[in-house]
Amino acid sequence: MKSLYQKNKSMKFKKEPLDVDITSLLDILVILLVFLLRSYNATDLKLEVAKNIELPNSKSEDLGSHAIIIQLNQKDEIYINQKMIGTFSISDGKILSLFSQLITMKAETPEAYSKARSPAQQDSPTPRKVNLVFHKELTYDKIQAVLHTATLAGYSKFKFIVQGNGG
Repeated sequence: MKSLYQKNKSMKFKKEPLDVDITSLLDILVILLVFLLRSYNATDLKLEVAKNIELPNSKSEDLGSHAIIIQLNQKDEIYINQKMIGTFSISDGKILSLFSQLITMKAETPEAYSKARSPAQQDSPTPRKVNLVFHKELTYDKIQAVLHTATLAGYSKFKFIVQGNGG
């Protein structure tokens, strides 16, 4: 008499491909995809342009990040976050009204810039961000003065906000 193991060993199984119905899995994936696409928001940055600023055009699709918004219009009025802080006048190589306002803002919110930084980044100076909005006919010298002043105040990352062409 053969043992049970020997009987099972002698039996042969046919190898057939299994049919798996993935319709329900595809339904779930489509629902997830639709949900994710509907809830996706590239940015929630909203920008109100100050008076007398006409933005230059761009084909770029990148959007600005949340940061301090510096605006300079054709009449040399400087705005920070929609508040006029003064006019464009250079003294000691910087725009004093802009410099003093940026230093004040940096001193008021140091904890906001240190959040979400790794311990390795804590030792390095915090790169502060600035969104820049300039009238399209401003000269390079004025733009350079704003960049230089912001850098001296500790704001070393810049994004230029321009008018998109829509395609």
